Amino acid sequence: MADLTQSAFKRIIQNNLYKTMDIHEKYQLLTRETVELSRKDRFDFEPYILKTDCWNEAHQVFSIAPLFRNIICVDAWDEKVAMARKLGYRIDKGDVTALPYSNDNFDVVIDLSTIDHVENYNKALDEYDRVLVSGGYILICCWFNKTPEFQNEGNPMLDQFYFVYDFFKKDFERHFELIKTANVVDDGPIQAHNVHAMGYLIGRKK
Repeated sequence: MADLTQSAFKRIIQNNLYKTMDIHEKYQLLTRETVELSRKDRFDFEPYILKTDCWNEAHQVFSIAPLFRNIICVDAWDEKVAMARKLGYRIDKGDVTALPYSNDNFDVVIDLSTIDHVENYNKALDEYDRVLVSGGYILICCWFNKTPEFQNEGNPMLDQFYFVYDFFKKDFERHFELIKTANVVDDGPIQAHNVHAMGYLIGRKK
């Protein structure tokens, strides 16, 4: 996948090419958009970024990490941590429900379908809130039910959870000011299957 340069990023936004991109390109685009929000008018500012789950969606750390100078990953699996370190990536072992970092430590948190492998996602949201600086930005991409069940659905075989969008959004907004989102039913998801779809939320710590 080609790197999304700043000019390419602007062109995609201006020409509404988002729907033609595959899921990995969309991940990269949304990540860059979130990081750019943290920079605002501070063009020389290099935000401190936390990327959760280094092997998320097969290889996302490898397409995202080279874009930014100040990024660190966290993963709960020993094998993934060891492999990432061998390849030269900055990574710590840790669980998103108990992150091994001090309070107010990161300018940006990027979660690309990590939180939907956590049964109690509110613990992860609490931790993301804790480690973000005041005014810091967060991107979460995760799977949702496309049907209006009033409970979250899990697939034990895949250790995968499918959340109810309205409930998840409400919990997200307890911590973060919602900047941008794609409702999986109305606004077009990142990726969709028959009964589930992946959406995203970008927010700012209150």
